[in-house]
Amino acid sequence: MASIYRPTYKKNGKTVKVRKWYIRYRDYDGQLKTVPGFTDKGATQQLAAKLERESSMIQAGLLSPAARFKDESLDEHLLAFEQSLHAKQVSEGQVSLVLTRCRKLLDLCKVRRLAELRGESIAKVLAELRANKGDKQGISAQTSNHYLRAIKQLTRWLCLEKRIGEDPLIRLEMLNVQVDRRHDRRALSDAELTLLLTTAASGADYLGFSGEDRRMLYLVASATGLRASELASLTPESISLDRSPPTVMVRAAYSKRRREDELPLSEELRNELQVWLAGKPARTPLWPGDWAKYRYAGKLLKFDLQEAGIPYKDANGRYADFHALLHTFITNLGRSGVSLTTAQKLARHSTPVLTAARYTHIDLAEQKKAVDCLPLQRPLQREGVTMGHLEAKPDTPEVLPEETGKKEKPLKTRGFLKKTQRRDRDSNPGYPCGYAGFQDRCIKPLCHLSGRCLRCLTDVKGLAFGCQVFAGGFAGCFRCENFSGVPAANPLLAILAGLCAGRFVQHNIPETVYQLKS
Repeated sequence: MASIYRPTYKKNGKTVKVRKWYIRYRDYDGQLKTVPGFTDKGATQQLAAKLERESSMIQAGLLSPAARFKDESLDEHLLAFEQSLHAKQVSEGQVSLVLTRCRKLLDLCKVRRLAELRGESIAKVLAELRANKGDKQGISAQTSNHYLRAIKQLTRWLCLEKRIGEDPLIRLEMLNVQVDRRHDRRALSDAELTLLLTTAASGADYLGFSGEDRRMLYLVASATGLRASELASLTPESISLDRSPPTVMVRAAYSKRRREDELPLSEELRNELQVWLAGKPARTPLWPGDWAKYRYAGKLLKFDLQEAGIPYKDANGRYADFHALLHTFITNLGRSGVSLTTAQKLARHSTPVLTAARYTHIDLAEQKKAVDCLPLQRPLQREGVTMGHLEAKPDTPEVLPEETGKKEKPLKTRGFLKKTQRRDRDSNPGYPCGYAGFQDRCIKPLCHLSGRCLRCLTDVKGLAFGCQVFAGGFAGCFRCENFSGVPAANPLLAILAGLCAGRFVQHNIPETVYQLKS
């Protein structure tokens, strides 16, 4: 049963009641709710009865929970959505950005009530924003995805709060940004980074930063991977040079992951910071001002790039903005041979795919160095084996089983068919090597490599049961008992590699002793 009351407060030692009545009732989930009513008691009683009736109908399944919000305006929903973002400790800038994008799309769609929100109208508006209008270029696919991501965040929250019955945008998908890239970043080379630091150190003051301060800003960014907002939050107390190893601490309020991050510093950066921090006052930002909030970091870098003669946009259309210093940091980790898992942790990415695909840049010259390390022939000790394929020498005499002293296994026949009898159009021709099994196939899985039988050097059609196995770049053959390059402690490595590659159909192991031939 709903109840109404007027709260009281103390004034000059007396108990005073407020003018407005309040309603206390249990909603359809059984939770106790308190909502404001009116100054008129009768109107408040009618509202309490309405709320209680709606809760009973929702419990009975006669009314949707979203019916409670049918009379609320869109601004009231957006205000509640904003409060929920603040409750989750989302940064002020991110909250403002999400709400601005949501309001722009809703205004262009002319949506005033939630019932008017349609996925078709959102898709149409985004297509119009991407379209070129005369000389003015439309938004990119990446920007379109940002707008769609913001409005879908709103509709998902509305569904979770049961303000709407179902998500009207659930069928809208993100666009492929690879076909419409407009601001790809690049990593600075070692020569460009050295020239940039030297030019900034000797440069004049710009936007309130001295040349040495700008140099240290670029150096710390390229050696730690910190973002502009994280660098702006650093104080002398954030850097611990006396620890082993030296570290820099980023507070959770400014960290990208919204948690406290501690990153190691290199010894070279430690020596640079030790000299530079000597004249910095305590408990004050190392780079003071609102330069990160108003995105002046890119202007600082662009100024010094121009002074150094380094192109801001290269021939491939890639940009060297301030965020490119993070690309430089991760790319240098890859050039130094750091594992992908370590690079992901240092970059503080949620997935290694983002680290490898987006932030690691390997140019053509580095790819050329990689392929130059490959030998023309693999270091196999068996003569006649090149690049993992077995090649027969034309002058090699045929060695019959009776000449080797090995016991010949009896041939297996299938049913009434003899070895010489074959069905017409048989897709599995028999191999004349003497090791016949089901349908006269060779029972040695690795006997037929590269479509050639080692027994009789006869070309065959297809690999059939013969498989090629690589173990660290080396081939192994059961027929010849040659496992060159396979570790002696694990002679089954070739078999396991073939199983992982999914190439084995038959896995019988011959009853021979595995010996590594030198």
